[in-house]
Amino acid sequence: MMRQLLWPLAVFVACRTPEAPASITQLDITPPEVTPPVITPPESPQPTASIDVVPDPAPQVTGRLSFVSRHGTTLFRQGDLYSVGISRNAQFGATGGNEGVFAVWDLRTAHALHVIDTGQGPIHDIAISDDGKWAALEQDNSVRLWDVEHGTLRWTTHEITAELRFAPDGKHIASPGKLFDVADGRMIWQTPSNTFFDPDFAISDDATVIAGLVDKGASIEIRDNTDKLLRTFPAGTTGRQIAVSPTGDRIGVLDQTDLHVFTTSGRLIADHPVAGLRARESAYPMLGADPRYAFVWDKKNLIALDVVDHREAWRAQRGHFNPPVVLVNATTLLMSNYESCSARRISDGTELWHRDHCETFSTSQSAMLFARARGVLELLDAGTGNPKLAAPPPPDGPIAQIAMIAFSLDGARFATLAWDDSLWLWDPKTLAGHQLVNPPKAPLTNASMKFLGDGSLAVLTDERRGGPDAGSRHVLLRYDVDHNAITSTRELDGASFSAQFFGERVIAEPLAEHDCPRTAFDLHDRAAPKQLPPWKEPLHSAIYPERWVPCRGQAIHISTRDEKRMFIATAAGKLEAWDVAKRRVVATHDEPVDGKLILAPDERSLLVIHPHGPVVVLDAKDLHELRRFEGPRREYTSPAISSDSTLFAAVTPDGLVVWSLADGARVATVVLPSKLDSVTTVEFSPDGTTLWAGTSLGCLLELRVSP
Repeated sequence: MMRQLLWPLAVFVACRTPEAPASITQLDITPPEVTPPVITPPESPQPTASIDVVPDPAPQVTGRLSFVSRHGTTLFRQGDLYSVGISRNAQFGATGGNEGVFAVWDLRTAHALHVIDTGQGPIHDIAISDDGKWAALEQDNSVRLWDVEHGTLRWTTHEITAELRFAPDGKHIASPGKLFDVADGRMIWQTPSNTFFDPDFAISDDATVIAGLVDKGASIEIRDNTDKLLRTFPAGTTGRQIAVSPTGDRIGVLDQTDLHVFTTSGRLIADHPVAGLRARESAYPMLGADPRYAFVWDKKNLIALDVVDHREAWRAQRGHFNPPVVLVNATTLLMSNYESCSARRISDGTELWHRDHCETFSTSQSAMLFARARGVLELLDAGTGNPKLAAPPPPDGPIAQIAMIAFSLDGARFATLAWDDSLWLWDPKTLAGHQLVNPPKAPLTNASMKFLGDGSLAVLTDERRGGPDAGSRHVLLRYDVDHNAITSTRELDGASFSAQFFGERVIAEPLAEHDCPRTAFDLHDRAAPKQLPPWKEPLHSAIYPERWVPCRGQAIHISTRDEKRMFIATAAGKLEAWDVAKRRVVATHDEPVDGKLILAPDERSLLVIHPHGPVVVLDAKDLHELRRFEGPRREYTSPAISSDSTLFAAVTPDGLVVWSLADGARVATVVLPSKLDSVTTVEFSPDGTTLWAGTSLGCLLELRVSP
């Protein structure tokens, strides 16, 4: 796997070739007379392909729900993808997620063989063995080995490392500067300086030869994978960086001016001057399987040296700070800048193929496992760039996590907001959809939305500016969805701490300690912004400092549609019902609120959603407790209530759960078949006959509600 590192060591991912090296003789080191060509990347098409795979299995649905349809696909995808790895035989792939979940893939069928939740942090690097049975993870500054067939952790070693790979013998795991025993996690060898970022060591691709610079770069040590010292010989210079050929038969040392190539027995076979490097301290040598060529790369250039003819063979501009260079096999080299990647023929630098959006990938001798945007995987032929394995492209729609669903009042359409800042409009009968135009300079990531009475769509963006005291930038948009046009754009004044929809208005309350001005914005632009009476009355003077009167927006609150009654959670651990006109408390309940308040559509019940359960149902009139929903003692998200106020749905770690508001009984559950996908948001249709769910992979699920 290749990912962004301060100092990527390309030599460690060079792949072994079975061809024996040709003999090399002492070379003339006279500088070349000709100016080498500069190779510029040509335009190349982006190939596409698909494979025949079984359809996504249906979710497991019980109770009063039935599965109707899915829009989107989960095949060959991991939404929170952070790292990828591929076995040397290109039969197995592995992907690691930002939330500690990893998957092992069969690269012949695109099916996830195993999905394991490690329960730990992001997986920064991952490697998979040739038999697909073992996965090595770099996670939380440790290396962990998992038995993927049984889902068990075999060992953990607390070492900071990266760029993990299994050696061909299957008995060792190598990384820059470290070598581990697969059997017990014992670290067999590490760089003498004990730092991952020190460039004075290198390991052959088969992990049998370890070379290091010692005596301040004046000497070279050769060791085997048991840390046995085989020999020491002078470098003939003060070396700065070192490289080992994939087969371990040659050593390259780069100093201030030249690249020196030795056999592992210590015989000097080439001295080659290197010109035109931008920064010598950030330049690195690399040796391939073909003994004719050596490479040096820095921040801006990749230089190929023909050490037999003693000339610079070609040079390519790389155009990005310190991206990796990978030797795929004896004839092909891959270079990437995390925005694009390209393969070049080693002999003359000709670009063989080019790919955009090449952020995460891993290579074997013949293939490259490539992650496109939002964790969509593709297996490419390393020599041609043509797809060898790719899931069918998803239908039109978001491919990122769906954060919100909103229905029009008549139920004839609904909109979805996704984490890729895309806003889509859908026909619930046909699931035909199209993307609405994005607003300029107003990200939709944390936005909320609602349909208005005239069928237009109001969107309220929430661009966080920094810390909790920095506030947010809110932009109010109104869409004419029939013509896919933004008809109104208004930036709310000030750094609003709180801005919410109330009926067909938005009420904004800036962050303030002594004065709490409230401004109402008409969503139809029929009236100018109206200053409302400030919420100056202390909620409870006994519990707040006299000099600080909290604003309503700084507490969890909700109001009735006519805004005559306000429900506020106080810092004293009470829930209060306020008569807004009379500005007095009319009911209280001793229920600390640390989550969310939801008022049922009939406004007869108030639900207190605790993040880790339970859900408490209160009578909205006098706040006495009606019942509690006991469920998983873990997070509840995306709560929704049916239009007739009879059903309550929420996303839990156990899946989507639906309860009866009348008695608190569970009446339906939905569990997705893939552990790489999860329900992220739900919404009932206005007529209450359908429950729609959005997932972390951008899928839409249609679920029929039975009486």
